[in-house]
Amino acid sequence: MPHSAADRNLWLAYANAVKEAIQFEPTHGTALYLSSKAQKGPFASPRIPLEYTNAGIYEAANNHLRTRDLFYHPDSRDSYVKSLRTFLQSVDAVSEGARGDVHISIESCIRELEDSLEIYEKSADKARRTFKKHSDVGMTGDSTFSQWHQTNAPAFCNSIRDVEVASDALLAAGSVLIGPRAQKWNQDLRKLLYAMMSEQEIPGMTMPIDMDFTLRSGEKAQKLLNKIKLRKKAGPSKVVACVPAFYCPDYENVVRDWIGAGRRDEPGDRLYVRYAEGEIADEGGFGHEEQGNSFKFTYPPWLSFYVDGHELPFKAVMQDSDVDITISFDNLRIVKVAPGAWNLDNLSSSYPRMKAGLSTDTKKIAQPHRLVVINNLVLRISFSGRVVAEVAKQLNRIQYYGGFLNVLGVSAAIDQDRSTDQTSHTATWNAEDGVLEVIPTVDGGFATFIGTVGKAL
Repeated sequence: MPHSAADRNLWLAYANAVKEAIQFEPTHGTALYLSSKAQKGPFASPRIPLEYTNAGIYEAANNHLRTRDLFYHPDSRDSYVKSLRTFLQSVDAVSEGARGDVHISIESCIRELEDSLEIYEKSADKARRTFKKHSDVGMTGDSTFSQWHQTNAPAFCNSIRDVEVASDALLAAGSVLIGPRAQKWNQDLRKLLYAMMSEQEIPGMTMPIDMDFTLRSGEKAQKLLNKIKLRKKAGPSKVVACVPAFYCPDYENVVRDWIGAGRRDEPGDRLYVRYAEGEIADEGGFGHEEQGNSFKFTYPPWLSFYVDGHELPFKAVMQDSDVDITISFDNLRIVKVAPGAWNLDNLSSSYPRMKAGLSTDTKKIAQPHRLVVINNLVLRISFSGRVVAEVAKQLNRIQYYGGFLNVLGVSAAIDQDRSTDQTSHTATWNAEDGVLEVIPTVDGGFATFIGTVGKAL
């Protein structure tokens, strides 16, 4: 989607403000990445299931960071884990010691595995949503998802078996390869697939997550917050799945303090986003690689309106005097995140030979290194001149049809006192002054992931 000058200038001004706030300078292959859609931070407390906190960490960390782009997109089907799998499938692993039909066999097995994994991902999502729907109305009894799916989700069970067969076939085909790089490829592929497909928690390799979180359950968040405030223990998660592990212990410590502190009467700090500052901002200041002799970032709309799943970007032609944005917050932290033992490293040196015709996004991957999380994020957007009427028109539209807006990645519903499955904030509009204010809901906005510091592998 082509971006406007306002998209570029306001996102760049925002990126510079975040960079200065976290005191980031790119070194040794690190770069700052911004989320095109800010992600809700999970609660962390001994009173709620660890699986819920794990799910939020997994969602925030498992994003595909492209070394040539400032942005990553949590709503896409791409992920860090998937990018590693795609990388391994794109390695010219058979260049050493391959004989006869080995090359053809491996390529055939890779295609079969890719097809099986695509079916598995779709059937897994459908099965989990079906289980949640049935569980919400009491049709699953005391069964967990792991117990329920074995007799109630045949397509999902079949897809698991198909992936296992395809994985075994690929690993068997690769086992005959000769040479240290080919053997490393086989070992790396084996451990990555093991982490992706395991249905059991394996310390250091996989972790359990609450799928209610990944299914955007705003109602679940409110219930858990109530348990924490009332000092009551929440019941165990039912919709649990195991995923490749990410570890972020500092987040849990920080968030427990934030929950206890609540929201301050006056914000702890402010960032200022100015259109004119974005016009002169240096795209090369965040650590990314150039494409040719320039940067070609995929700027998302700085402001969008959503109704019935359809996005309408705000495309009014703007200048510096038309908009002024102030971001206030109580706390801003960067917390270290580490993938489990399934992770791969030193990709460029370990695998110097890749198949022909690959995109740079396939060959160059950044590992999530630190997460940028903000506490009680508030945005105040002042509009002037001719754009006020256009903003008012779109806000009236989403309020009438029950939609929501997204500004600099933060999603908000109009005049709502709690988060929804799509939003973490609420928005109020002062038509007389032309001021749009986006403030956090108690259950959804206390911690918001807005970016990641990644390190090129």
